[in-house]
Amino acid sequence: MVVWLLGAAFVIGSGSPGTVTTDWAVAGTGDFNNDGFADILWYNASSGQAVIWFMNGASVIGGGSVGAAPSPWTIAGMNAD
Repeated sequence: MVVWLLGAAFVIGSGSPGTVTTDWAVAGTGDFNNDGFADILWYNASSGQAVIWFMNGASVIGGGSVGAAPSPWTIAGMNAD
């Protein structure tokens, strides 16, 4: 995974905070912990598990599992800004 840090109209930095298997997909981004930095919400459709990475730029500073829900549940209508 690669994160691009964006300015008004250009990339101001990048980094690779970690790797995930192909079972996982980004379900959304937003400032989930209200620290001014965008965070990443991951979802595993096979297991129903959701995980948040709390970010500081391109670095993971915390996070963990937020639970699981079996299929056919999905993450939708999220607004974490």
